[in-house]
Amino acid sequence: MNPVKPKSWTEELAHDHAQLGHLLSRVRQLVVTENREARDRSLGTLLTALTIEVREHMEFEEHDGYLAPVQQRVPEKAATIEQLRGEHDVLQSQLARILADATVRPGVYAFSEEISPQVLQWIDRMRNHERRENQLVQDAFNRDISAGD
Repeated sequence: MNPVKPKSWTEELAHDHAQLGHLLSRVRQLVVTENREARDRSLGTLLTALTIEVREHMEFEEHDGYLAPVQQRVPEKAATIEQLRGEHDVLQSQLARILADATVRPGVYAFSEEISPQVLQWIDRMRNHERRENQLVQDAFNRDISAGD
């Protein structure tokens, strides 16, 4: 019998980033649809799910200190790590504001022409944030591996 091997921190982070990326793609696709009725009907639900996913993802990253395994391997990157951590609050509050602006009443959403570009800009900022986190993690773990050679 083969026991299931627990995921490493980096595997779990990569899995979370992939899930988040998939959800961001779904939101982007819905925002750019020309079917306003479909957008209004589904985007609020997707943004609510995205808000939960982002919060849980950022809680995972901040558990035991933001990107703790990375901080242990590259303490000289403390300023970059802190900058990325600080973006968590900003990204979460921006997403909450977008969702609030689109809420007509609980469970009913309307996405004006002003909100759609805000959603797309937020997605771009979130993807940029994730890309920089991934690069930092990759650099830290590649350094750790190559140091052993």
